[in-house]
Amino acid sequence: MYIEWGERMNRQNNRQKGVMLVFTAIMLPIIFILCGLVYDLGVMYVQKSKLQHAADAAVLAGGYTYVADWDDPDKRTQVLNTMKKYLNSDIDNGQIEKVVYRFKDNDESKGVMISLYAKKDTRAIFTRMFGYDLLPVHVVATCKLGGGSVTPGGDTIYNYAIIGGQGAWAYNWWSGKWYRESSLIFQNTNIHITGPVHTDGSVYIDDNVADGARRVLVDPGQFSTSITDDGTLWANYRDNSWDHINETEGKGLYDNDRKVITWYNPITGEYSYTWRHYARIGEDDGSQYGKDIVASEHYAPPLDIEANSSGAAADLYNKIVQWANMSADERKANGIYLASEINSSNVDEIISDNDNKYSGGNYDHQLQVHQNGYGFIVSPDWGNKTPYKIVVVDGNLVVNLTEQFKNETDSAHTILVSLHGNIQLNNHGDEFHGILYAPHGEVWITGNKPVVGTVVGNSVRMTQNGVSITWKDWEHAGSGGSGGGGGTGSPSFVHLTEDEDDSYVVQP
Repeated sequence: MYIEWGERMNRQNNRQKGVMLVFTAIMLPIIFILCGLVYDLGVMYVQKSKLQHAADAAVLAGGYTYVADWDDPDKRTQVLNTMKKYLNSDIDNGQIEKVVYRFKDNDESKGVMISLYAKKDTRAIFTRMFGYDLLPVHVVATCKLGGGSVTPGGDTIYNYAIIGGQGAWAYNWWSGKWYRESSLIFQNTNIHITGPVHTDGSVYIDDNVADGARRVLVDPGQFSTSITDDGTLWANYRDNSWDHINETEGKGLYDNDRKVITWYNPITGEYSYTWRHYARIGEDDGSQYGKDIVASEHYAPPLDIEANSSGAAADLYNKIVQWANMSADERKANGIYLASEINSSNVDEIISDNDNKYSGGNYDHQLQVHQNGYGFIVSPDWGNKTPYKIVVVDGNLVVNLTEQFKNETDSAHTILVSLHGNIQLNNHGDEFHGILYAPHGEVWITGNKPVVGTVVGNSVRMTQNGVSITWKDWEHAGSGGSGGGGGTGSPSFVHLTEDEDDSYVVQP
């Protein structure tokens, strides 16, 4: 009896083993197939990411070509050639399937969208067993070109003579604390700024009057700020009543002084007052003193000066990305210097610096005008001797301008960028023509020669008497400039965007 039961159990175990063997035999090929598919899909995902990056760079380059060749009836051919060049330089065997143009409200002058549809055949590993040697990867990249010519003021950095951000961070060794400097700082400076000026932080001026005239003047209607309170906007002030006794000297300088309480007597219930006088920028009204600028009367929304694809510096940001995706030979041929820490693979990471991996202070660069006057040579690259008109670094720039560049065209200018550091311009030789851009640091102008163009910094400091700042939009002057500006009436910006926008109509 027991023997019979044992035999039945053995037979049952054998049957279970047989079932497991059959199950394993069936599942092994399935697991093998799934692993193969996962591998091929992983390869496709990597290739799609690379293709998307290459397509983004190609469509941006095509957009800039469209802007530069705005008046060329054959500009679409030039755009296509540019896209092919950039796509093939970034990825092997990339193919352009089609390029689609769309105009805002069916009107090119209002805005243009260019979409690049790209493809790459990825060599399969596993699916080759089933006759699929190549697996296609498809992506779409779209850029938007803003329409219309540039006018003074607006939402791009090129439309301003000076923009001050929130104020650069500085360290107080006495208190051991970090603090924000004023956005605009004028020390020992008598200056008349020609062109729009905007600040999102406070303004420091040594005093209102020097040599019988107001220290800092702007043209009427050219000053704007996102600060609505005088006490917050003007960082330097003094408290006294003497000015209000002797208003015949400098009348108008004290019209907007604030009456403030200095002391209260709890016994008598009486108050003592003085007048708070702010050191302000003035509007030029034809007099030596000008007219007080009152914060509440000059409000404008804050300007996003960060290097990104959506703010006031979107055009310059996209150009930096474009330059980073150029080959070293292309950059050299176009007079573009990018610091060694910046390249196509990490340009966005350095610009955003979200994890504080990069520090602008870790990289210092000295710039000197090349002996032939056509551009800067960059230290420590003295052996190169290549003259550069465009310099982009992450750290500090010290610029020694002893002579002016030789202008080849009406739009010839210089672009100097420090992504996280400071820019010091020692312009003691001649005028500086171009753009100074330090969105996280300070632009310090120490020379007394004119600056013509745009100055953008988290803080902007001027410390030399007699310096002048004159606005000029170099990027849209003449028939194009350094970095691919456009002609008259051409779009003022190029940036990546989503592929869908119902306000844009497909063009044949």
